[in-house]
Parts: sequence; C-alpha cells; structure tokens
Amino acid sequence: MSPRCDIPSVFDEHVMSPDYFVMSHRFNVYTVDSNCILIRAQPGQISRNPLNCVCNDLDTFQSPPYFKLLCVNHFEESPPSQTLRAVLGLRRLIIEGDLAAGERVLEQTLVDRLGVSRTPARTALSRVCEEGLLEQLPSGGYTVATFSESDLFDAIAIRGTLEGMAARLAAERGCPDTTLKALKRCLSELDHVVEGLRDSPDLTDYVRLNDELHDLLLGAAASPMLRRTLERHMALPFAAPNAFVNITRADTSEVQAILIVSQDQHRCIVEAIEMREGHRAQALAMEHSLSAWKFLRRIISGNHRQPLPPSIKFLEAYLR
Repeated sequence: MSPRCDIPSVFDEHVMSPDYFVMSHRFNVYTVDSNCILIRAQPGQISRNPLNCVCNDLDTFQSPPYFKLLCVNHFEESPPSQTLRAVLGLRRLIIEGDLAAGERVLEQTLVDRLGVSRTPARTALSRVCEEGLLEQLPSGGYTVATFSESDLFDAIAIRGTLEGMAARLAAERGCPDTTLKALKRCLSELDHVVEGLRDSPDLTDYVRLNDELHDLLLGAAASPMLRRTLERHMALPFAAPNAFVNITRADTSEVQAILIVSQDQHRCIVEAIEMREGHRAQALAMEHSLSAWKFLRRIISGNHRQPLPPSIKFLEAYLR
C-alpha cells in the first residue's frame, strides 16, 4: 500500500529499502527513483547511522548528495507507539550518561521518566539488552552494561571483519558503475576535506563523508544479511566508523596524518573492488579499521581529552 501524501503521481512505484533508521529501529524508506527517496519517520529521529540523529529539521536532513529527500510532513502519521518511545528513550538515557554503568534499571524507572506503561517498559528493557547496552541479572532485572578497554577494541575489530567481508563480496560480485562513481566522488570530497585540515581543525565534513563512504561500501556488497548484522553490531556506539574521530585534541597535524593514511586505505579498497580483487579488498578493509584504534588509544591515554559528545557520553567512566 502506498503512503498517503499530498504530492500526486510521484509514488506510483516504490521499493522498500532498509538503509535508514530511527535510532535502532528500522523505518520505511520508499525509493521513488534514482534521485529521490522518501522517508516515513518522526522529525528529529532520522539517521543513516543507527545512533546519531543528524538533525531536528527534515528540511535540512543531510542525505547523500545524489538523493533528494521529500519531507515527512507530507504524511498522515500516527504518534510513535509507547514501545518505540520506551526503546528510544531508554537508549538515550544510557548513551547520554543519565543512567550510569552498573546502575540497576527498573520498569518503574522507565514508567516514571518516559511516561509509558509497564508493558512497553518491559519490552524496551528486553530489546535494549539484546543490543548490548543492558545486562540481565541472574536473579532477574537489568543493569546498564559495563565495557572494558578490550571490549572497545574488540568491537572495532569485529566491525573491521564485517566490513572486510563486505569489501570482498563487493569485489567478487561486481560493483555497479553508479556505485563506483559515487564512491569516487566521495573519495574526492574527502581528499578536499583532509587537505583543508591544515587551515581548520573542524572534522564535521569528514565525519559526514566518511559515514557516507562506509555506507556505500556496505551497499556495494549487495547483502541484506550482512547489512543487518553489521548495523546490529553498530548499535554499540563505539563500534561505528566515526565513533572516536572527532573527540580528541591531538595536534591537528597528527590528526591529519592519521586521516591521510585512512584516506589512502579508502582509495585502495575502492581500487581493489573495481579490479575485482576480493581478498585484497577484504584485507585492506580489515586493516583500515585500525584507524579507529589509533584515535581510541589517544583518548584513553588522557593526553588530549575533552568532553565526550552525547552519542558516546556513557563511555566517560571507562576513559578516565
């Protein structure tokens, strides 16, 4: 059934796509044509990364530049369910550090703080536990999960393994010309951003383009199963490609040096995919994940600290 909207004759044909998320919960994306997508969601909940809401105004949503986003306000949407509100609210409380590591989380806590009834609160606890942000006690109940330094590094390594598989599949199955063009455009824009770091330490554009590039590489694998697995893993905030890029005060030249190497790895991965060299693409992608390790080591060293952003603020206790 087509979505109801007041834009006539545009949505006669549509294809479901799982590429965009409301936090950890998939919402409907209707691909109208090669230049246009339509998203059904609530304002402020849209993200290409399961953890990061990129804006509060759909009119300024940072979708890939080759897409045009049609505003969700054209839809007649019912309010989000209590269960969805409970899940999103609980994840926000943990991620922003309002619920501390090891703290017990009760159904009544969610009822009081999120304004939901007990059944949605109970469902939210179970779902967020499955994501890894809560731990279930043997005696019943839940506590906020704790993570060791090795957990953080392992999460990065697992992402590298999955992205390596994606790169290999993309090479072996053949990457469409349109995707290769998009990857090369993204590489060119990243080159410009990295070069500009000499004049400005702002990494906002790098984070956006790096996220887009990784998403394109994952899409090139043409494996919905792999996409679901990787995005489920990245429900852990510190597992995402950009988790630690923008939260260190290392010398600008040092950051630029890391990103130059990272960008060279990006280019080699794309080249290997284009040349249909699957094992080389896989090895390069796995090696590339070590860039995140380098940023994480600088954060843990304590030499270049600054407050963590809301998206991973709950790690503050582990990084002191």
